[in-house]
Amino acid sequence: MQSLSVETLDYKLPSKRPRKDSPGKIRRILKHIVQAEVGWIHRLIMKEKETEEYDISTMNMEEIIALLERTRVKTVKWLDENKDKPLEFPYGKKASTQVAWIMYHVAEHEAYHLGQITLIAEMNGQETPWV
Repeated sequence: MQSLSVETLDYKLPSKRPRKDSPGKIRRILKHIVQAEVGWIHRLIMKEKETEEYDISTMNMEEIIALLERTRVKTVKWLDENKDKPLEFPYGKKASTQVAWIMYHVAEHEAYHLGQITLIAEMNGQETPWV
């Protein structure tokens, strides 16, 4: 993914029905991927109160990849340290869920958005990035 140009990172997909919440740009999709992992795993499961602050709009591709990697390293470390513990926890006042479901959801969510990144890159004439 490091080979993606700034133009490709910031290319917005054309849309006949533009939506306010549409990710559109690769840069915004990558930010969303980080936010989802931090929100679901670091805050909800790991109970982190403070998370790394960053402004992805000013970051180059190497910095974005480093952010993604730092986020993933923390997730994997937590999983390694907790692999033998029961991983069910309350979710709201009347429900509970399994950490395995959340991990599956985060992985599936990321795969979906990586497909969008591939499409946008190809529409810009760039080789499909290894993601």
